[in-house]
Amino acid sequence: MKRLLLLISVSIIVFSGCADIPDRDSVTMPQYDTEYNFPLANRHYQLSDQIDFENDEYLSSDELNQYIYKIEYDTLAEEQDIVDFIDARLDTTYNNIDISTLNSTGVLMIGFSEGIALNQAVITEGKIKLVVENRGTVKVSFDITMPAFRKFLNVDTWLPGGQTEAELGAAINIKSTLEAGQDTVITHDLNDYFYDASDQEDKTKFKITGKIASESQNDVTADIIIENSAFRYISGTLPSVKLDQIVTEFELPISNDVRDFREHMVLRDPTMLISANYLSEVLINSGGTINEIFDVLIEDMFIVGRTSAGETIDLTDKAGETNLGGLLITDGNMVKEFNNSNSNISEFLTFLPDEISITAFALMNPENGEGSATDKDKIQISFSLDINGILSISNLTVNDIMEVEFTSDDRGIIRDAREAILTFELWNGLPLEGDITMGFRGESDGNYDTLFFSKNLTFDGAEQDDDFFARAPRHTKKEIHLDSLELRQLSIAKRIQLDMIFSTTDGKQVAVRSTDSVHILGYGWVRHHLNINE
Repeated sequence: MKRLLLLISVSIIVFSGCADIPDRDSVTMPQYDTEYNFPLANRHYQLSDQIDFENDEYLSSDELNQYIYKIEYDTLAEEQDIVDFIDARLDTTYNNIDISTLNSTGVLMIGFSEGIALNQAVITEGKIKLVVENRGTVKVSFDITMPAFRKFLNVDTWLPGGQTEAELGAAINIKSTLEAGQDTVITHDLNDYFYDASDQEDKTKFKITGKIASESQNDVTADIIIENSAFRYISGTLPSVKLDQIVTEFELPISNDVRDFREHMVLRDPTMLISANYLSEVLINSGGTINEIFDVLIEDMFIVGRTSAGETIDLTDKAGETNLGGLLITDGNMVKEFNNSNSNISEFLTFLPDEISITAFALMNPENGEGSATDKDKIQISFSLDINGILSISNLTVNDIMEVEFTSDDRGIIRDAREAILTFELWNGLPLEGDITMGFRGESDGNYDTLFFSKNLTFDGAEQDDDFFARAPRHTKKEIHLDSLELRQLSIAKRIQLDMIFSTTDGKQVAVRSTDSVHILGYGWVRHHLNINE
């Protein structure tokens, strides 16, 4: 064993002694490809930093960090009176009525215009004319009474539906004598008369009683003309009448913060109530115990939103119909709720109109039923907006400028690099897809802010839970390869401009919280050729 070790030692010495040693000047130092990493970006964006609603009375965050757009707003529309429905209901002309049948004593029943049946009425204006013609050959005298028309003595204190009884005076009575072949016109003022046919079975007619006296057979006719009739109160059956249009416009209480966010938000589950009321003096005076008022049909109704710039949007039903009428006011009121299940209310309110106009046409007594009305009754359309919706986002733009903090050594290495890869990692905590444009900028030819080159990245939104909120941030990693020109430009870049757009696609429903955030981490890698000889 000792002899073997000795032989090996001798051999090493011999071989080492035979090696050639080169001159110092002929030695070539090694060259290496080295890798170099450098930071580019480290940014965190929280939604609450981008959407600042501090001190806004309509926008806030709730305990779940959801954005809440809350408005409780009521306004009353212009009131529409209903006098066109009750006035002139008695106006008519009855020609050539044979009143000779009243010879001695008798009763005539004169029919109202078609569809009218009167129970009671307080007449404030009007005239009744009696044109009597004696076509016979003998002198006649007549004494005619209209028992349903009686002078109203306490018209100033009586209230329809109230407890005060009507104090009535004498009925209309007309007396005259006509020679043979003579005629006469007698006019009777109907101001402050009370019409009461409660003792009549047939209320489609009014009663005339009286007598005509003559020495022999008579031939007497009459025209009865009622004109310019107006009513304080009327009760009975009246045919339908379409009233003038009801138009109202009102401004929404929208702050500047909300206006600025108009293009970026979607409301979830808002509601808007349209209340139509028939304001009846009869109901008011009776304490709401009388249910004899007429029904009203809001036959046509159009609701339009308008911005200060003149842009408009229609509130429609789910079929896209803009006429939202067909609403019946029964027992004095009607409430129609517009929500996402029956209208485009989210789209309508997300449009954030500065002004909303309602145009409606009312049809009084659409079924020609029985009821009562006064000259002070009104139709009133109330608008009640109850937005207590969760504010969501359809698109959001974030812009940022980042300074490039390269040392002079960094810039030299990047400039001389053979290859470069920029890596961006993004943790997207928004349930919105994103698009980032990065502009690398610096000084060139005396221009301090020249755009050298730009790159674009896209990334998916966060995975959503059952309530459409982000379940957890979605991580995305993207690489960008630079060419030689871009490498040189990167080495002199001073800043990076980030333009980020977050948006939904394909109508996807999303919900956001103020704590939702996006984190961006960017860094670079270059392959640098190291030559120690240089």
